[in-house]
Amino acid sequence: MLRFPLHSPGHRFCDGLTRRQTLRLGATSLFGGLALPRVLQAEEAAKANGQRPAKAKSCLFIFLEGGPPQQDMWDPKPDAPAEIRGPFQTISTALPGVIFTEHCQNCAKIANKFTVVRSHSHTDNGHST
Repeated sequence: MLRFPLHSPGHRFCDGLTRRQTLRLGATSLFGGLALPRVLQAEEAAKANGQRPAKAKSCLFIFLEGGPPQQDMWDPKPDAPAEIRGPFQTISTALPGVIFTEHCQNCAKIANKFTVVRSHSHTDNGHST
């Protein structure tokens, strides 16, 4: 089983990757297929203008262990039956086509500046990993 020990920053996993490299690899594989053409196009345009690609200055990872269900916050299901979708209304976000529930109004205003990963899969049944 592959674990991410947060107490040892230089720890390498069984495949030789650091935690940071593992996260980069996961992000690349998750979004690479969807965003690759746009990324390559933007890089070429930046090179033509003599600009360097921007680099993120920070990253927030929000892990809601024991938090509210995702359908009551980040991933509403407005077309699902009432017993599944939950009691809260949906609101539009700054990112066209993306909706949150009414409890995430401030996040909805800046949704074009962050990513919500709405699906995740693993073989570990421990919900704290």
